[in-house]
Amino acid sequence: MKKRLVLLGIITLLIMTNACTSYNNKAQDTASKELELLLPEKEGFKWVYNGFAEYGHDMKLDSIDKSNNKITYVITGTVADMSDGESGFPENHFDIDLKYIIENGTLTQTKTEQAMMDSEFDKLELIKLPLETGNTWTQNVLDKNGESREIKSEIVNISEAKGIKTYTVLYKDMSDSYYEKRDIREGYGTISFFKEWKDQDGNAYEIGYFIYEEMSGY
Repeated sequence: MKKRLVLLGIITLLIMTNACTSYNNKAQDTASKELELLLPEKEGFKWVYNGFAEYGHDMKLDSIDKSNNKITYVITGTVADMSDGESGFPENHFDIDLKYIIENGTLTQTKTEQAMMDSEFDKLELIKLPLETGNTWTQNVLDKNGESREIKSEIVNISEAKGIKTYTVLYKDMSDSYYEKRDIREGYGTISFFKEWKDQDGNAYEIGYFIYEEMSGY
């Protein structure tokens, strides 16, 4: 009788463990799908951006990898060389290698580049669940000099046009005036980016880029 009770206890524990695992997996799948809506659904999508001082870059979605409980979007691109090759920089200076990673209810951007007019941080949480106005989180990131910075991030606005939502996210450095701002649209990802930039005299300007919709897409 005692052995039977122990066996029943083990079976009950296994059932509860499997049920809990199944629930967690379903919850994670639901969260992932909500963030997946923010990005293109398949490979081959192309982004073309124009910006401050005739800046431009283009990117292409090469692959989507769904494994290890995360989704990785592999993207490559090129920054436009406005000097027509006379800048003196090597050709790979203008290359962009970027990833969007969806994991644990967060969409993160990682990048390797030298000339892209983008974030001061090569790894940054772009947006986080819940996708609601006022959702705020802090993140510690490394800048180009390898120094740790604390960033307060907030979904400050959600707009909708023709059933498609756009999320405006503001990222503010907790130690100085530096900020970044992105508009993230369903099906596109980032459609505009702006940040504070200071010249050698310390004068602050807002620079950035926005999507060229007519040239973007499949």
